[in-house]
Amino acid sequence: KYKRVRHRGIVCERCGVEVTESRVRRHRMGFIKLAAPVAHVWYLKGIPSYIAILLDMPLRDVEQIVYFNSYVVLDPGNADTLVYKQLLTEDQWLEIEDTIYSENSQLVGVEV
Repeated sequence: KYKRVRHRGIVCERCGVEVTESRVRRHRMGFIKLAAPVAHVWYLKGIPSYIAILLDMPLRDVEQIVYFNSYVVLDPGNADTLVYKQLLTEDQWLEIEDTIYSENSQLVGVEV
């Protein structure tokens, strides 16, 4: 409906989006509430990886968490076998889950 530069700045009455250049629309980001947390690929795979920097973890470890391949220990509690930010495979987690489940807080994937 709105084409070219002459309509710039107008807000579409049907969808509520501002008419502007496509390159601007591709770089604007918003927030929506989702049922499960997600990580945007720009912040994960970008050089440098902002998520890895914020978490002070290597990118490979962060990718394992984001893709639900590993569990991460956030609170080792009294368990002497666990360390803060330690990655656990699913097999490792299943071995120790029953003995320490109530004592520790584990999050999976992008919930970190």
